[in-house]
Amino acid sequence: MKRNQKATSFSEHRLAMALIAVLVFGGSFAAFYMAGLGKLAVEDGPLDAKRDAGSTHHLAPVNVSVIAEKVLPASGFVSKIRWGDAIPKLVGLGVINKTRFARSVSLTPAELAVLDAPSDERIRINENTSWFTVTVLWPLGIANKNPILEKNGMAGPDVDYYASTGGWTLGNKEGGGAYYNKYELITLTPEQQELAEYVADRVFRPCCNNPTSFPDCNHGAAMLALIELGASQGLTKEELFEEALHFNSFWFPQTYLETAIYFEAAKGISWEQVGSEEIVGKDYSSGSGSIATSRALQKMNITLSGGGGGSCSA
Repeated sequence: MKRNQKATSFSEHRLAMALIAVLVFGGSFAAFYMAGLGKLAVEDGPLDAKRDAGSTHHLAPVNVSVIAEKVLPASGFVSKIRWGDAIPKLVGLGVINKTRFARSVSLTPAELAVLDAPSDERIRINENTSWFTVTVLWPLGIANKNPILEKNGMAGPDVDYYASTGGWTLGNKEGGGAYYNKYELITLTPEQQELAEYVADRVFRPCCNNPTSFPDCNHGAAMLALIELGASQGLTKEELFEEALHFNSFWFPQTYLETAIYFEAAKGISWEQVGSEEIVGKDYSSGSGSIATSRALQKMNITLSGGGGGSCSA
């Protein structure tokens, strides 16, 4: 990743802590984060309203386990977006090398089927599929030919040096720059293209300060692919922002748990009442925005232990 390295490093530090905890403890995202919320949960359950020392700012009572289930439901999220035929096309073109991919991602039979043949199945994301979804959508976001990739400034002599391109080592070629904006895999009408650009410009990710329209890491590339697939399948603007929120939540669980707790504790607004477009925007989902939320919680004496999200490499 070439921009906003400071924000990225912060997220990667939290990532390391998350990976260690997951390897040691296993279990669900919600259970993992609940295990680390000692400062949030009081002995009898919900977080009571409290104040900082010397502060007159009152916090609304929240129940952390309820919030965790809202943000990261144990059953996962069933997308309105279907896999279609783009992924097996990537395999056929050599953008995805199945042998290399299988070494990086432990594939279930259902995931292997996504690589092998077109599918009308809806994309599902949960604690077990989050790594697969980001990794399989990543090369689609980079390789699909779209005006977004032509206009964002990534093309040119430096195209190989972004995390999303240079970091893609699971194709037949060593780097993903060779595939950048090369293949017509997702067809959009002019109206769908306009919608995809609108949403991509407004969906951010906590590993940096760049929007999805500048997909310089794996999460940005995967999100771009998701938005383009959704737009091509007729999803509305509101539905695309909702999809983005659900996928980002499983890719960056701590960020969105913190954000949900912030809204409920500091603002008295439940997670389901907050607009998806607002949450995935720069104020809360960018690197600087997510850090600001964490700091706001710290000022309230609310601290979450755990990690921020997934790695930006294969």
